[in-house]
Amino acid sequence: MALHDASPLASYTERLLQVRRDFALYHDRVEVRASWLLGRTHCTTVLLGQLSPRTTEALIRNRWAKHSILIGSLAVATAVVLGRPGQEPWVQRASVLGWLVAGFCGVVLALTARKVRFVRVLRPDGKPGLDIAQAGPDAARFEEFLAALKRQVRQA
Repeated sequence: MALHDASPLASYTERLLQVRRDFALYHDRVEVRASWLLGRTHCTTVLLGQLSPRTTEALIRNRWAKHSILIGSLAVATAVVLGRPGQEPWVQRASVLGWLVAGFCGVVLALTARKVRFVRVLRPDGKPGLDIAQAGPDAARFEEFLAALKRQVRQA
């Protein structure tokens, strides 16, 4: 097959809070394009000959959830301490910043607290080859894409 076929056999878009990944399945490879929240992009190609049809699964909570709990807790504590009566007026006003940070952390926690199903396609030696999350606009088509990927891996 040509290294860059015209159209993919199947495609899947995964969306997590910090990254969007587009998977394109071809006869001999999977091309992954990642776009990160802060603007960075990355493209990689995984050859199907380097994968096996074996998979493992895990439910994983986004690490931003844990960070937002920690930072939000510190922000609430700071806001409470700075907002106590008897403080200088400018210190009391600074407590508003703590409440804003705590609110932002609450929003991040709400968006990341749910555990996400990840399927890891293994290499023949049992080591990780490709991770795919069931999240985002194509989550309903996840099983379909995974089945197509496994079929192509068996044929490769």
